[in-house]
Amino acid sequence: MGRVQGLLVGLVLVACAGETPDTDPFAATAAVTTAPASGSAGASTAGHDDGDEPGSSDDSGDAPGSTGVATTGSDEPFADIAIVARPDSIVDAGGGIWRVGERAMDDVGKAFYAAHPDDYDFLVVYTEGDDDQLGAYAHAVQDDAHGIGLDGYGPAPYSPADAGSAGRLMQIDFMNAPALYDDGHDASIVIHETVHHFSAYIELPGTPTEAFLLDDGWAHWNIHVNTGGPSATGYGDLTDLGGGRFAFTVIYPLTLSPLELYLAGWLPPEQVGPMFYVRDASDYDPPSPPFDGPWRHGSYGQDASFAGTRVDFTIDDVVAANGVRSPAFGEAPSELRFAFVLVCEDTAACDPQALAIVEAQRTAMATQFGEATGGRASADVRL
Repeated sequence: MGRVQGLLVGLVLVACAGETPDTDPFAATAAVTTAPASGSAGASTAGHDDGDEPGSSDDSGDAPGSTGVATTGSDEPFADIAIVARPDSIVDAGGGIWRVGERAMDDVGKAFYAAHPDDYDFLVVYTEGDDDQLGAYAHAVQDDAHGIGLDGYGPAPYSPADAGSAGRLMQIDFMNAPALYDDGHDASIVIHETVHHFSAYIELPGTPTEAFLLDDGWAHWNIHVNTGGPSATGYGDLTDLGGGRFAFTVIYPLTLSPLELYLAGWLPPEQVGPMFYVRDASDYDPPSPPFDGPWRHGSYGQDASFAGTRVDFTIDDVVAANGVRSPAFGEAPSELRFAFVLVCEDTAACDPQALAIVEAQRTAMATQFGEATGGRASADVRL
């Protein structure tokens, strides 16, 4: 696995309640263009372990108006990628390393919207340089849902206007350098960051501690939680092996679990089945994780088996602790539009391999997002 697929533990930063934005004004130094047609450049696909492919979901709960149809855009190479010049808030540290500042995504957004209409729900931003101190992260610019675990934290510290949007933009997915993706044709991490707009933040009544279902950063399901099936913000699935023993397995491509579909507004609560978590976990195998050790309750995204005590819960428990999801199923937006953006040092000479990988991720997202949601939501990735 590459660094982004394999080493996101502790690195994914979700812009949500509690963060205080920098108030420095936007330095208007970035320019935006649409990527020109170019010769083909091969994206690296070696070395990625997809894991076991999860089974397809029942489509009986499809959101009204959602077709799940792939919409990829122009046949012209790279015509659906926006090119933005590196703003001052992204510092070139030399040797291919860039430092992405706190307000960098807002600056990229403002440059993008200077040349494009406010027709996008998500911007998916890649950078030619690699910020090796970060993985990928979700930069939310508005809180547009209730009952998902973020109520009570006050107004969102960011707004769409901060990123140049008149109001439609929900989030910017920062993806870092395209070269980090072992398989450019797997959009799992784009899906993961997108789902962070809704998950994972919930509480449950009766748990031993606050955020008991979550990782240490309170943004992912930990390995001790089953949310009804393979999950996008937990990177896999927890199964009950019997005899008081359990196993968490990382599963790629990532898909949304029933609980995540509910939190996104794409599944009615009555279609979310039983779930469970494990408390008092012990006797881990392997004895220590390959990274981010030692094992602890907040560990996430790594294969493990362990002993513990199973505690079942239902969607009614989720609603009791977090409130009713609003907008509800059938009212929440399910046909989402994404703009894919590459930030380049020289907009006239972007790295062709970087462009090829972004294009591979963009076209993969068009179909993979629908598959990951069981056809309950769709991604229009045309610029």
